[in-house]
Amino acid sequence: MKKKFLIKKGQLWLDNICFLPIIAGKVSFALQVKETLLDTPFDCLAIGLPEAYYTKTLQGIQLLPYITVVLAKERDFHHYFPIDPCDGMTESIRLAMQDGSPIHFINCEMGEICRQIWKKQKSSTHHGLIFPDDFALEKIGLPAYVQAVYTDFVSKKNSYYSLQNDIQAKYMASRLQELSLEFGKILFVFSIHHLPFIFHYYQTEFKSRPKGKSPQEISLYTIHPDSLYNILGEVPYFTYLYEKIKGTLYFKEFEKTEGLKKLLLKTRDEFQKDFPEEIYRLSLQDLQTALQYMKKLSLIKNRLIPDLYEMVVAAKGIMGDGYALKLIETAKFYPLFEVEPPYPTIKMTDKSVRVNKLVFPACRVVPSIAREWKKIKLEKKPGKKQKKQWKTCWNPNTVCSWPPEDEIIENFCGYVRKRALKIAQISQVRSEEFQSTLKDGIHIRETLRNYHLGKIYVKEEPQIHGEVGAIIFIFDDHMDKEKYPYRLTWLPEHKEESTLAFYATDYKKELVGPGVARCFYGGALFIYPPQFIPDVWEDRKFITAPSDAERLIMAGLYYAEHQYIAVVAKKKPSLFTKNYATLQKKRLLFLPLSSFSHITLQKLRYFHVLNGKQVRSWASQFIR
Repeated sequence: MKKKFLIKKGQLWLDNICFLPIIAGKVSFALQVKETLLDTPFDCLAIGLPEAYYTKTLQGIQLLPYITVVLAKERDFHHYFPIDPCDGMTESIRLAMQDGSPIHFINCEMGEICRQIWKKQKSSTHHGLIFPDDFALEKIGLPAYVQAVYTDFVSKKNSYYSLQNDIQAKYMASRLQELSLEFGKILFVFSIHHLPFIFHYYQTEFKSRPKGKSPQEISLYTIHPDSLYNILGEVPYFTYLYEKIKGTLYFKEFEKTEGLKKLLLKTRDEFQKDFPEEIYRLSLQDLQTALQYMKKLSLIKNRLIPDLYEMVVAAKGIMGDGYALKLIETAKFYPLFEVEPPYPTIKMTDKSVRVNKLVFPACRVVPSIAREWKKIKLEKKPGKKQKKQWKTCWNPNTVCSWPPEDEIIENFCGYVRKRALKIAQISQVRSEEFQSTLKDGIHIRETLRNYHLGKIYVKEEPQIHGEVGAIIFIFDDHMDKEKYPYRLTWLPEHKEESTLAFYATDYKKELVGPGVARCFYGGALFIYPPQFIPDVWEDRKFITAPSDAERLIMAGLYYAEHQYIAVVAKKKPSLFTKNYATLQKKRLLFLPLSSFSHITLQKLRYFHVLNGKQVRSWASQFIR
């Protein structure tokens, strides 16, 4: 009768052996290994790696946090084991070395086995193990995770490992039988897909075990920084955060969800260095929205934590292509490269290795989670040479706007007009004590305020006559002519378009395509119905204006046909403009910028300048 696993303190025991199955490179299993070793003293550590890897692996672990790879060379095929800080085997060996515990590599030599796996993977859509998200391990524990996925170990999804598992499992099971007689408590760390086979063969008696052929050469190499994402089980930045926590003096566990938030914040900081202007600032609300988007994308794929693809898709949708590109750059960056490489540097993928300018097929000795490679289109920033060429061909005498952007901001101006009129109506509401008629209804506030007197107050809302003749947006009222050197008065092309005057950033500094420039408003005046007016910036009627913002307000007050002028700004209009409004017999209606959505205003501040109407035919290829 076969024995069953005994669960003690969330650990799987069989006789005097604690079985700890892991998924290679996943930090959740590395944390499980650390917790097990800190909680229970062991007399021996058994690792599911080939014996030939022993010396080089221990040398590589001594170099951590500097990441290396143990590479076993065959004649025309290589296999390897990356010294990954987030890997459970690496973590267990590192802790055992610190404690001085005996370490035994008990797997057979895998040259021919890896070759067979690689051939199977070439014809398979999946290159690795297919298991549920490892993040669940932190919530449900190792026994529940193993029980939930046990039947999947021998399913068709992982069937190409069955023959190789049979050979490896026999060897490891026989070695475990020997170690169990030599030592007291043994911790056995191995790949999770071996579990059902080792469990079977450990309780089976057999006379011989196939050892396999040793590799021709085994060496230690430094991994090129560009190859880290292909080799490590976690995103390189997560690996850095895990190593950073290990280097602190106080005990703190690594949380993957917190690591995701730190990655987004780090990306925001790096993005802000490249784009210091206010228009590009990202709020915490933007990051929160992106996190919610990532969560939904993960649930669609039956995952608990997003991978890099989901992160980039969410970042592109919420913060734009620039932030998404910076996210990829930050996520793939491993900062702990501060010294000269102690070993030769090689470039790798998960299926090949480049040594001395020669490329060899390669396979991991411990399979990792299957990866699915996808493409995503992101707009790259044009280079300096390309920008210089576009700038040389620019004709400053033929400029026009981009109609889709005109339509968006005109619709928003219509919304602002309605909202401003409502404010004007509310400001003229009068209240009086109820006598004989309710007029326009009970004034709730005044009635409650005089509740102790037992009186009822009613309100009278006079009808507003007139329209909003102009809208002025003051996004930035600082008198900085270097920041906003571009000043222009644009006349309307048709009756549905407002007359526009604005001050903005220099379009020549942000060319995004041939004949396409991007800038953003510091302030803008929209006069509707449209009129043909002189250039606001050359008009001497407004020479007394203290600033560009007040010049726009004066122009709106002077040229608008209707009584009301809406001002959308951070602070109320100055006394100077109020006096000018009285002189022009107009009324200013103030709407604070904070009363509108930050994301909406951020999108409205962007606009593109085209070098002629002919550019409209191809501008959509460069405007995102």
